[in-house]
Amino acid sequence: METQIKGVLAGARKLRELISSDVKTFEKDDEYFIVGISESPLSCSERSEIIDKVLDEAYKYVDSLYLTVLIVNNESYKQIRENLGKEID
Repeated sequence: METQIKGVLAGARKLRELISSDVKTFEKDDEYFIVGISESPLSCSERSEIIDKVLDEAYKYVDSLYLTVLIVNNESYKQIRENLGKEID
């Protein structure tokens, strides 16, 4: 479990580096969420490239992990926040 959290936090650091915005991490029922809150418009291909880099970083620490990476604007974050579980970062 501790190794999983290290992977999640490493992924969160990578996302912060890539989008230069607020990033939050959550845990709910052994599932993890990394949420980047950004008002900068990103194309689908840009989002996909960023998410791949975040996942690559997280999987350096663990072989198996239920991890979802989201990049949303502040309004969308407010709408989904209550469903993400406990904040861990």
